Amino acid sequence: MDYIIRIKQKKQIIYSYIGVILIVLGFILGFSAFTTILFDESSVFWAFGRPCIISIIIGFALKYFNKVEKGLTIKSSEGGIIVILFWIIAIGISTWPFIDLGILNFTQALFETTSGWTTTGLSVVDVTKIPQSLLLFRSIMQFWGGCGLAVATMALLLGPAASTLYGAEGRTDRLLPNIKKSVKLIMILYTGFTVLGVILYLLAGMNLFDSINHSIASISTGGFSTRAGSIGEYNSILIEFITIILMLIGTINFAAHYVLLKGNYKKFIKIDEIQFLVKLLLVIIPLAFISLFSLYGSFSKALRVSIFDFISAVSTTGFSTVTYNNWSDLTIFLMIILMVIGGGSGSTAGGLKLHRANIIIKSVWFNIKSKLMPKNNVKIYSLIRPEGEVFLQDKYIQDTLSFGYLYMFFLILGSLVLMANGFGAIESIFEYSSCMSTVGLSIGITNPALPPSVLLVMTFGMFMGRLEFLVVIVTVMKLIDGWVKDLT
Repeated sequence: MDYIIRIKQKKQIIYSYIGVILIVLGFILGFSAFTTILFDESSVFWAFGRPCIISIIIGFALKYFNKVEKGLTIKSSEGGIIVILFWIIAIGISTWPFIDLGILNFTQALFETTSGWTTTGLSVVDVTKIPQSLLLFRSIMQFWGGCGLAVATMALLLGPAASTLYGAEGRTDRLLPNIKKSVKLIMILYTGFTVLGVILYLLAGMNLFDSINHSIASISTGGFSTRAGSIGEYNSILIEFITIILMLIGTINFAAHYVLLKGNYKKFIKIDEIQFLVKLLLVIIPLAFISLFSLYGSFSKALRVSIFDFISAVSTTGFSTVTYNNWSDLTIFLMIILMVIGGGSGSTAGGLKLHRANIIIKSVWFNIKSKLMPKNNVKIYSLIRPEGEVFLQDKYIQDTLSFGYLYMFFLILGSLVLMANGFGAIESIFEYSSCMSTVGLSIGITNPALPPSVLLVMTFGMFMGRLEFLVVIVTVMKLIDGWVKDLT
């Protein structure tokens, strides 16, 4: 009897929380409907209005018919289900405006909205031909996708479930001991940085609409632009410099930002991700500069591109200043390395993450050193994280390596699919790395004419990359195990 009650409670919890998410999504769509009035685009209103009304009605119905006891906690498996369903529902509902307006078919719209919510930035729309309200909607998706709408919603509104959902969305950073307070602080920092970006862009001469969109895209490391030529279309060193600062802010762990804002500068520069990022850029950017100088024949051009586009790659933002069709394989490979490594854990960035990449590299070095040490000499290695010193125990390293193996497996698999569709090896690896690390840079493969099967594979890569594989895999395995137990 207790087991049956628990099953019923589990379903009620999931339905109730999904109801909350649908209500929040409804209000997001409602805001976008309101912007159509501001932009004098009344013909677009109901493209947002209809899904807004439907989301809110279904959301309230799910909440009303599935009462959850106050203070009831949820298990990790339930948290994983809720987070995955959130992403699927958010992506699915967001396709409505694109399809309703006849801009994209379902597969293309699914690709576009997945790119938005996962803060990837790859796009199959012509930004010069779609309404401003839709351009802003793409940025809104990236804003909430960057901070994690599921976590923000649950932590701010639902209390006890916050900790479980926080972990289920692949987050481990805690600015404060209390999850709810941590998320509130993250939202304050996230919003504050976005506002700062808008002000800086306005001072640099960008119009208000572009400033809002590009600031959101920079801080969320999303990369959607209102210009066909991305940041390169402005041809402004000042705008590029501001964007670099914002991209770096977006790719740094929020917990590290908190350390810096508290004035603990010495601790900030000792954080392993910060040190690794600096070292990585000091090696890669000069190599890229040498290669690009031979291509462009201009010192200033090669320097600007090697700094901006490669920081865009490692931050997983995806803004660009040039096209990459004429780049050498060496330069493309250097960019792939940065895209695969990605940004900071606990940031808005994607990829393997700087912290994991650093552990993988150092574990090899530690292993070599251990072979050279006397057998009775035991040394424990550690790294500095924003929350303090972390000792690299075997399980910690094994978990990191497991994630790395999974990442490479999916990267190879997705790249092979692109190769099977006639694309070159280096181009396929570049494009799928961009998908899985939620970067958004393209070597020219991504376009509306791609076969639906290829778009779906790339969509899958973005989805799995944003939720960091293990969340999805473990949740699905627990679901299957639960179904088997229910049947037996």
